Amino acid sequence: MNHHRIGIILILVMLLIGIVAYPMLPEIVPTHYGIDGMPNNFGPRWIAAFMAPLASLLIFVLFEYLPRLDPMTRRDPQRFSYESFRPTLQRWSTAFLLFILLTHIVQLLGVFGYHGETFRILFGGIGLLFAALGNEMGRLRPNSFAGIRVPWLMNDEAAWRLAHRWAGRAFVIGGVAALLCAITLPMKIASVAALVCIGGATVVTLVGSYAAALRTGRKA
Repeated sequence: MNHHRIGIILILVMLLIGIVAYPMLPEIVPTHYGIDGMPNNFGPRWIAAFMAPLASLLIFVLFEYLPRLDPMTRRDPQRFSYESFRPTLQRWSTAFLLFILLTHIVQLLGVFGYHGETFRILFGGIGLLFAALGNEMGRLRPNSFAGIRVPWLMNDEAAWRLAHRWAGRAFVIGGVAALLCAITLPMKIASVAALVCIGGATVVTLVGSYAAALRTGRKA
């Protein structure tokens, strides 16, 4: 699968959606929503039309050029090579762009008065994003940008590998749980429950990373 081509297509799709929607948007549009799915902040219409493709372009370029920007790779290209996990970063990039496309559509639907159920779709998308990230996390190797960037992992590759395997499982479980909450629970409960699932996965990841460092330290 050519993720570079997919990324360009997704950015162009978002740009096309923005161009088509822009003339139909009011001058002031909702730019942020609360956990109940209702707007709580407003701004000019260009934000709703073009912020998503701009953010997507930034993410796409960032993921494409991470290996060239990483100071660890420049200092020791053999030890901190991106080659072993470059496909993972490409799949992450595609996952982020798909999620931004989803938020783009949800935001525009909100501008036109469709709330509630579309916001449920957004929280389901967050769950899918976390699950997708977790499915690839165990393939990451030490670097300056992606993964669990904490001091007790950066100088211990064994701890890094173990922590990211655990984190991958936590992200998948938390993401699937958030998706199920978004699908099955009433909207006001679903949004809170989904955030709890995602927050729980994040906490488990941090605690697990420290436990991994202790475990590998005892074995050393």
